[in-house]
Amino acid sequence: PQLVGYAIGIDSLERMHAANPLIASVKLEGLPAGEKTAAVIARLGGAMTVFAGWGGLSFWEGLQRGASGCMPAANLGTALADVYELFSAGRVAEAANAFDRVVPLVAWSMQSIDLGVWCAKESLVRAGVLTTATMREPAALPDDVMRMEFARLVEAVGGPFGDAGSR
Repeated sequence: PQLVGYAIGIDSLERMHAANPLIASVKLEGLPAGEKTAAVIARLGGAMTVFAGWGGLSFWEGLQRGASGCMPAANLGTALADVYELFSAGRVAEAANAFDRVVPLVAWSMQSIDLGVWCAKESLVRAGVLTTATMREPAALPDDVMRMEFARLVEAVGGPFGDAGSR
């Protein structure tokens, strides 16, 4: 992925799958995510399941091009599952609205790896799964203003896991 400055090309994915058909899915992190999703699906003819990456930021583009889902942080799974279910049911406008509601939280939490991990842990604290969102040094932790912004964004999506978090 761009985060580490290296991406696996479609030719490499095709060779890996041909050599070992058990390699049957891929999470795409590189940009442009939508175009790469479409290219992988077109080239491999559905032989590999494609998931959107970037914490869910590229999920909408991926869905429109055939992605089977995404791999977000633990705190975003339910909200983005709602997007997927609406989209799969043909309720595209509702899916777009649901995605638009959660994407500010996704984008905010993706400012850094440390912040993304903290957001996931803090959401699990709010849901009663963890007792603390403590992170090891030298993790950059959010200050009080950032914590208030996180709380506002979580409230906007209906709680630590979105509206359907009680499933």
